[in-house]
Amino acid sequence: QWSTLAVDQAHPPPPTDPPPEEARIEGALEAINGGTWVVGGTSVTVTGTTEIKDSPQVGNQVRVRALRHQDGNLIATRIEKR
Repeated sequence: QWSTLAVDQAHPPPPTDPPPEEARIEGALEAINGGTWVVGGTSVTVTGTTEIKDSPQVGNQVRVRALRHQDGNLIATRIEKR
């Protein structure tokens, strides 16, 4: 007779991705290419939910709060001029 434990061991639950880590970046806003901004040499993705304060332009010093996903992508949650 099969037990529930034996079935669970034979089919473990799929692994879950760890939650993204918070990251902070400060530096010059070097480029804006659509949804990708380059800050201090680091590319970050800007989405419709990214909070952008003070209308930063290329050349401005900015502070970025982002979420670093397991694949290494940085998704900006907030960008503001310093």
